Amino acid sequence: MPPFASQKQRRYVMWKLKKEGFRKKPKEIGVTPTYFRARMKDPKEFKKGSLRTHDIGRKGGTKLIIGRPHGMTTTRTQSVLIERPKKAVYFDGTKFKDI
Repeated sequence: MPPFASQKQRRYVMWKLKKEGFRKKPKEIGVTPTYFRARMKDPKEFKKGSLRTHDIGRKGGTKLIIGRPHGMTTTRTQSVLIERPKKAVYFDGTKFKDI
């Protein structure tokens, strides 16, 4: 798992998840050079080799990592990858603004 997100980064990720329509809170939020990773479920809960990455929205933006949990025939979301903003942003309590 990548390093954990700071408090400002967590607020940004939670705002983006709400904007994308996700209602569940992630268990962990990690940071990579290009994405924030909001882990919804532990990858150990999924069948080996079943995890796939899908773009949602514009190409290169938000991505879903989905897979088939053990004992199930349908897929579930394991993680959400949210593209890191090109510019620094801050949260003023109501919305995010560019710096």
